[in-house]
Amino acid sequence: MTSTTPTKLHGQAAHSDARIRTYWRAKADEDAASHAAGSLRPHFSEHPVWLGIMPMLLAPSPLGRPIRRVADMGSGNGVVAEKLARLGYQVIAIERAETRIELMRRRLAQFPGVEVRQGDAMSPPLEIGEVDAIVSRNLVWMLPDPAGALAEWSRLVGPGGRVAALDATRRLERNWLISMAWRLHGIAPVWKWKVDRERPVTLLNPAPFANLPGTGPVAAAWREAGLREVVAHDLSWVSTVRAYGRPGLSNLLHRSRYYAVLGDVGAEA
Repeated sequence: MTSTTPTKLHGQAAHSDARIRTYWRAKADEDAASHAAGSLRPHFSEHPVWLGIMPMLLAPSPLGRPIRRVADMGSGNGVVAEKLARLGYQVIAIERAETRIELMRRRLAQFPGVEVRQGDAMSPPLEIGEVDAIVSRNLVWMLPDPAGALAEWSRLVGPGGRVAALDATRRLERNWLISMAWRLHGIAPVWKWKVDRERPVTLLNPAPFANLPGTGPVAAAWREAGLREVVAHDLSWVSTVRAYGRPGLSNLLHRSRYYAVLGDVGAEA
């Protein structure tokens, strides 16, 4: 997949937004159904490696103001919001899917410093300067218009605010294999569970950051949004940690490399 330069991103939103919304609506409904059936644990335990990365996203910088209140954009199951709360931050968890909102509220009820709001990442329900930082995890790759979202997030955090994200460079590289397995699953039923789970991802080809050769386009988008002191950290070690114990063939197919990118809004913004 050819990487897309930030200046070309704004015009692609309409082409992919409907498909992305359909995908996440289905995922949210799946979570709710699993929870109702008792097969989804209430607190959605995830790999503890994420807790170790959170301080990196919110580390002080010469341009930035003190970070006390953070918005977790596209909070999903609330894992990042919870970890930020445990680190002592006041958190606004923002999620679009209503079914996930309810599950997240149950998860985060024990944290008085966390507020849950329903809203879209492209136009978040925030006032300018209400938070010192906006963070996201596994969201930027899904956005139909990353440049537009970053510009809005920068406006909302205001001068000295932080915008940061955790994500991975390749999300769609296995589409050819999944597509082939879908056609052959009657012959090779061992693939069926994997295909049924992964097939909706093939709808996301138009997403500009879904399959990147590296972090260069992401860092460029941060700078184009007016953010300064932009840093992109290679988190390949996270991929290695998460792959521990995974079968060899699965490791070969999961070549995504995690990264963290962050930047601050200048004081004159």
